[in-house]
Amino acid sequence: MSIRSRHIYAALGLTVLLLNGWRNALSLFLNPMLNFYSLSIATPIAFGMTISSAVALMLSPTMGRLYDRRGASLPLYIASASQLVSGALMWLMRMFEWSVAQVFWYAGAAFGGIAMTGLALSVNPLMAALYPSRPGLAIAFAQLGNYISMILWPPMVAALLRSVDMFLTLLLLSLVSVIATALVATVLRGRAPGGSGYGEASSETPRLFKLLLIPIFLIASSSMMIISFLAPIISEVLLAEASSVMMLGGVAQVVGAVAWGLMLEKVDVLKALPATYLIQTATVLPISVYSGLQKVATPLLLCRLAAFAGEPVAHMTSIPRLFNRREMGRLLGLQNTAVMLASITAPVLGGLIRDSTGTYRAVLIASAMLSLLASLIAIAILLANKKR
Repeated sequence: MSIRSRHIYAALGLTVLLLNGWRNALSLFLNPMLNFYSLSIATPIAFGMTISSAVALMLSPTMGRLYDRRGASLPLYIASASQLVSGALMWLMRMFEWSVAQVFWYAGAAFGGIAMTGLALSVNPLMAALYPSRPGLAIAFAQLGNYISMILWPPMVAALLRSVDMFLTLLLLSLVSVIATALVATVLRGRAPGGSGYGEASSETPRLFKLLLIPIFLIASSSMMIISFLAPIISEVLLAEASSVMMLGGVAQVVGAVAWGLMLEKVDVLKALPATYLIQTATVLPISVYSGLQKVATPLLLCRLAAFAGEPVAHMTSIPRLFNRREMGRLLGLQNTAVMLASITAPVLGGLIRDSTGTYRAVLIASAMLSLLASLIAIAILLANKKR
């Protein structure tokens, strides 16, 4: 394949993640939905995120193998169709009270989980296959689509919510995803999944890979606690306008993705993992336990979001660097299972913590504790691996 073709496919990967990235601003819908249905607690709504992640968890290994055998196109078509169903179901919620509408919310979340899995397990392994000698930078480039979306989508979502109701907003955003994903899938149709040998019988999963799933689960839980409630956390703890800070968070994540991609070209990925987790702990712990840091709270949260951008880049880069790159889809599917398991438990746990304490600051404390535990385990794995 020519260099020009590789660059075109890479640009398409970034674009499709960017145009699906409005889901990173879903926390902006939390308060409008609470108000519309006169709900006093956030847990029922957050449970939709859990369902979405549960579906993604169950489908990740299968979708990873599907990529290994059929390439990126088919998972993207599946993602596009799922987005269409999800958007339609959420639009229909407007016609019912919460007792019925929640069925549509949870069903729409389930189809959103299918879409999320198809996107993650098509674009990311494709990028690693396109640039086998520089997987860290390639994956970081694709992830820029997610993080640039944090700059572009929050103000647009906020503007839509001021102009039309939240249900029509969800439908319109879903249609953007449907069209963009289907077009990219059509362009990629027939492209080899990454070279000869892809789709061969899977070998036994390496012990080191299994061990790394533990800190990956913990740090993903830490991050999901923040991301799931980012808008209300910003409003309560930072005393700032949520969409503006979220837009700055997108800038921080763009910088973080590039920085971690460059770092992973020079630093052992096993060293990069605990370093990433420690940064995430050090930036959240101070503002979570001490309210007097108002002047530095926003910069610290932005640093946390920058490190969050480096988190999946480091995780996904570990596969071609440490393991069999010809099983990128299968191993990434297993890795994504750990992340999705965290996405199931973290939003509900965060919602319960907030509802029981009455403050989102407690959610930040829990997040910091999880990232600290992930750091300690990652350091232990690094030291044990050196002795072997």
